[in-house]
Amino acid sequence: MDHSLALIIASFTLLLVLLCLKFLFYPSRNKQSDRSAHGQNVQVVISGPMGNGKTHLWSRLIYGTDRIETVTSMVENRITIHFERQLVLDENKKQDSAETPAVCLVDTPGHPRLSCRSLARNIPEAKGIIFVIDSQLGLTGKGLRDTAG
Repeated sequence: MDHSLALIIASFTLLLVLLCLKFLFYPSRNKQSDRSAHGQNVQVVISGPMGNGKTHLWSRLIYGTDRIETVTSMVENRITIHFERQLVLDENKKQDSAETPAVCLVDTPGHPRLSCRSLARNIPEAKGIIFVIDSQLGLTGKGLRDTAG
């Protein structure tokens, strides 16, 4: 009887040590992937076929105007936008700049070869994707092949 009790205590102790090591060296994935909770940026990628208005949408969101002329992008555009919280629970408490939500908005290049590279680099960190399709151009023929590429 004493032998089985010692075995149970040793097993329980080993299990407890392993769980402590797991939480110490491998924190929860939810905490690591929630970038905004640690003051890091949430990344959103704007993607779509060439000539469908990705850079136009990006500049409209950033500058608020349609007056900017755009051409097929050869480089990605990137900007971080900081937002003020709409709901303030305690008005006396000041917010740190690390606590304010921020979004990194990435406009991928229009050129198909460059677009693939940019997507491969940015999609793993992205929390969201905005896929832009011009309703007049649509996705037929070559445009569909480039997008699926």
